[in-house]
Amino acid sequence: MVQEERRRELRTSTVLEARLRWRGAEQETTVLDVSSCGIQAAMPEPPARGTVVELLAGSHALVCQVRWQVGDRFGASFKEPISVSALLESQQGPVTLSELAAPRGFLAGLTRRATAAGRGLQLTAFAIVAGATAWTISTYAKNSPAPVEAARTAMAGSISVPH
Repeated sequence: MVQEERRRELRTSTVLEARLRWRGAEQETTVLDVSSCGIQAAMPEPPARGTVVELLAGSHALVCQVRWQVGDRFGASFKEPISVSALLESQQGPVTLSELAAPRGFLAGLTRRATAAGRGLQLTAFAIVAGATAWTISTYAKNSPAPVEAARTAMAGSISVPH
């Protein structure tokens, strides 16, 4: 009888040496395959099903929950999806898809850290600038017809314009 394997997505085979942090200690583990949602790994005494662990691979620390364990192998799902290439290529910087999709730079940092009070101040500042702009335009519009009429009259030839 052939047993059908059900997986949410294809996995990338690898031999990635990593560390697993759980029960207040770190132990070496070998990641055998990886997808954006989880890993299969091997170690002499793997954690039990349901255990929350931290996978330390390169500069990355990824929170996982063990979904199954048989012998020296176990499977764990990531707390949030990751970029497999960022993990396997040991890239510095973000590895989770949410971090990779997040805006970067100075303004992005301000937006992420903005509190409700900070956002209120931003809205107030925007309202003040918009109001000042509207006032300036309306003031200019009230004063501008006279010079426009003088130019129109001059161009029509009804008055002479000094040279």
